[in-house]
Amino acid sequence: MCRLILRKRPRSLRFLKQAQVDFPVLIDQDGKVSNEYEIFAFPSSFLINAEGRLSKSVNTAIEWDDAEIKHIIRQIISEEVP
Repeated sequence: MCRLILRKRPRSLRFLKQAQVDFPVLIDQDGKVSNEYEIFAFPSSFLINAEGRLSKSVNTAIEWDDAEIKHIIRQIISEEVP
């Protein structure tokens, strides 16, 4: 899991420090990553397969313990890598 921040904003950096997140944070200075992944809403979540390809994207809050989401994650994990 990682978080994407559009540009280095002091408010975002203060939040990350206070929240003590335990995952990488990408600061998208020029918006390139946001454009590439077609991020238009926050939060946005992406599941990337073992080949580094996008398998699923969700442009809203998501419940990661939802049965459907768990099923999708299991499918991605079980995919064979060529």
